[in-house]
Amino acid sequence: MADPDRAKTVYIAVIAAALTSAATTYGLRALEGPPAPDPGEIAEEGIAPAVEVPTVVGLRLEVARELAQSRGLRLVVRAEEPSTDAEEGEIASQEPLAESQVPMDTAVEVVVSTGVPSVAVPEIAGQPVAQARAALEEAGFEIGEVSETGEGEMGTVTSTTPAAGDSVPVGTRIALVTVPNGVEVPDLNGQRSTQAREALEALGLTVGTVRRRYNANRPEFSVLGQEPEAGSRVAAGSAVNITIND
Repeated sequence: MADPDRAKTVYIAVIAAALTSAATTYGLRALEGPPAPDPGEIAEEGIAPAVEVPTVVGLRLEVARELAQSRGLRLVVRAEEPSTDAEEGEIASQEPLAESQVPMDTAVEVVVSTGVPSVAVPEIAGQPVAQARAALEEAGFEIGEVSETGEGEMGTVTSTTPAAGDSVPVGTRIALVTVPNGVEVPDLNGQRSTQAREALEALGLTVGTVRRRYNANRPEFSVLGQEPEAGSRVAAGSAVNITIND
């Protein structure tokens, strides 16, 4: 039978050894200090954590400001300028750009659109229609209704609506009043008088004064000359004088 006193003594010795080991371990750890923090889990002392800059271009100013504040950022209006890409009151541009990583409390500077820029309508009266169209399109305008009711040199512009010098938004449709381009007079030389008349009438022209002159080397009743000459441009309904061999 085991000696009860001996067993008790062994048990006390084991407990004492365990306590001694624990005390030694604790003492060593105390000397080493606390474990180093994981740098990936906490920000470096004194530096604000980075956040991603949201996209605010195209948003209304109030909405953009709330979005920036929700990320811990500040929204600062740097300027208000005309823009063809953003409507009035919307953000036209931002700095830093969206998705940039910046410290919290960074200022996001924005430009707020004041709307489409205005441009003066160029002076194009008297210019050929094609040249006038090009000038308007180069200035950022679109071509509106074209009315051929003007008077003056054929194929030219007489006026615009809005008028030249008026300041209007880029993209405005400009209406034109032009002088009809007219009809090109055909070459009637050598045709019989009846053929010449038909050719003119087909183009909306008429036969004017008919003169006669005899030429033995040309067919009888053929056209010897005309006025205006072939290739000229005249208003629709104009008369063309002809000289026939008779």
